[in-house]
Amino acid sequence: VVDAVLQHLKQAKFKIVIISFVADVISLIQSLSLYPVGFVIREFNQAHQDLAEHMQPDYLFCNINKISPSEILWDGQWQWVLYDVQDPQLACELLNQGVALIETGDIVKLASAKELN
Repeated sequence: VVDAVLQHLKQAKFKIVIISFVADVISLIQSLSLYPVGFVIREFNQAHQDLAEHMQPDYLFCNINKISPSEILWDGQWQWVLYDVQDPQLACELLNQGVALIETGDIVKLASAKELN
């Protein structure tokens, strides 16, 4: 599957980041291509931190609901991408804390928020 995806991406005329929940897929892509990769962690725990530190993805994705407000994001060479962020105030706080990118299912709400303009 990875070979087929990489073959099709050769035609792309836009920036690509390949993401996966599967660590082995990320590692394979890193060995076969120069595309940036994003590892999507299922849990914010030590096991996933160890995997991230071993793989060193370009991006580390996590659902905001998997991280408690008191937890500190892991340091690494990756950029954090937090998803399912619906609250503009929370998005602003996350960006101020160094989160590189925010994903949302409510782009209208976030795009029109005073906090983010």
